[in-house]
Amino acid sequence: MSGWGAIYNNTRMALHLQAQQMARLQEQAASGARVNRASDDPSDAYRILELRAESEVLGEYGSNLEDVTRTLELAHNVLQDISTNLRTVRQKAEQGASGTYGQNNRAILGQEINAILEQMIAMVNAKSLGRHLFSGAKSDTVPYAVETDGEYITAVRYQGSLDGLPVPVAPELEMHGVLVGEKVFRGGHRQEAVFVGHTGAAPGRGTSTVLGSAYLRLAHKETTVVADPDGVNLLPAAGPSPADTILGEHDLIVDVTNGTVRFADGGPLKVFDGTETALEVRNADGDVVHVDVTALNGALVGAHTVTVRSDGYLSLESGPTVELTDFTEDNLVVTDADGRLLYVDATGIRRTGMEPVRVPGTFELFETLIHTRDVLLNRADLTEEDQLQLLGEDVEAINEVIAGITQVLTSVGARLEALDTLGTSIESIRGIADDQAGTLENADLVQVAAELARAQTLYQMTLATSSKLLSLSLLDFI
Repeated sequence: MSGWGAIYNNTRMALHLQAQQMARLQEQAASGARVNRASDDPSDAYRILELRAESEVLGEYGSNLEDVTRTLELAHNVLQDISTNLRTVRQKAEQGASGTYGQNNRAILGQEINAILEQMIAMVNAKSLGRHLFSGAKSDTVPYAVETDGEYITAVRYQGSLDGLPVPVAPELEMHGVLVGEKVFRGGHRQEAVFVGHTGAAPGRGTSTVLGSAYLRLAHKETTVVADPDGVNLLPAAGPSPADTILGEHDLIVDVTNGTVRFADGGPLKVFDGTETALEVRNADGDVVHVDVTALNGALVGAHTVTVRSDGYLSLESGPTVELTDFTEDNLVVTDADGRLLYVDATGIRRTGMEPVRVPGTFELFETLIHTRDVLLNRADLTEEDQLQLLGEDVEAINEVIAGITQVLTSVGARLEALDTLGTSIESIRGIADDQAGTLENADLVQVAAELARAQTLYQMTLATSSKLLSLSLLDFI
């Protein structure tokens, strides 16, 4: 019986193995996959998992790359529109600076630039895929906040990040998905501050941090007599007289006998009768001082020199006021409302007024537009000569901003081209990984069909043979 038992066991084992093989082949034929589970081929299954993981990662990179490309394309379009509008602004500033336009016509140009300014604010605050285009790493923050005086925009302040927002677009490679507005729209090559007014203020020795265009205001505080060697008894005007427009020390030539006074460095001779408490004396530049001549020493004969000094105040934009009492100071510090510094050489200051200050290499889009608009509208009550000079300076500032934006446009264009090439490479590499995984994973259906046919035939032969063997009896051997 042991012999028949062995035959039975061997036959059963053979049928079991053949059935498993047919089941495996039928599964491959049905699924089209050669490796349906790790046990089918452990080494190939591990390799397939690696290739599928690589393909998935490349797919994520490709998705990031598409998002970055879409955002940069929109930013590129916005920058092109801004550049076009800036060229229109430059044209209007050149028209205003030509000297052929009157104040009314310049004001019309200013209103047109104001409309462009408002339009540009909407442009730079645009979004793509829920992220602001020009906020840097703070992409959920509106990049530019607007301040107004109820009628006009007075300031546009950047409140985004100064850092970019890196996005992984390939292994070991990141690209910034949004731009940093402060770097796009402001120059980054600071030069020495330039004082373009007529007050006598000049750049100090320190490195100023003020940006773009600003106004340094010089105002009168009080006038005193600092030298009266001959006892002329000329006094500064007292009471609510008009403010003097001189600053610093000035010599006056007083002739008590003939009743005249004038500035030693020129200007018209002023006649008095000795009763004036606020006599206006004007120098050759049109600056004035008011003096009291009621206490003059009538015993003096001929002309005598009296030195007066007018102290004042300095302020930068809406920043704190600084007293101006030392006209030997060559590095006086004045700050604006944002704490930015301006170093001023006060040794040459001669008069009150508004001193336009410009810092080439730091001009910013909105500051330049606001300044150009305000000059055209003459919101600072400038003389026509100063208006034309400042408009000429504004044209140069606009050119600087345009050049900066053009440079960014070139950079973004190159980045988009690189992203396109990179995207093609990633898709190619991902396709190769998918193909390799498919080669390892997919079954050759023709081969599977042939093997299945052979397995079925062998199974049937095994069944027939076992049936024949197991049906033998003692009578078959008699």
